[in-house]
Amino acid sequence: MIFRTFDARLMLTFHSPNNTPEERPVFVEIEEHGDDIRIKT
Repeated sequence: MIFRTFDARLMLTFHSPNNTPEERPVFVEIEEHGDDIRIKT
């Protein structure tokens, strides 16, 4: 899922590893560049 935080940062979230019961949420900040979305470094 991609969403904006309350302070307007763009975030990608997913579960990893994809094995129950070890899965945990991962949050990665991303940024838009024209028509592209990239991981913010």
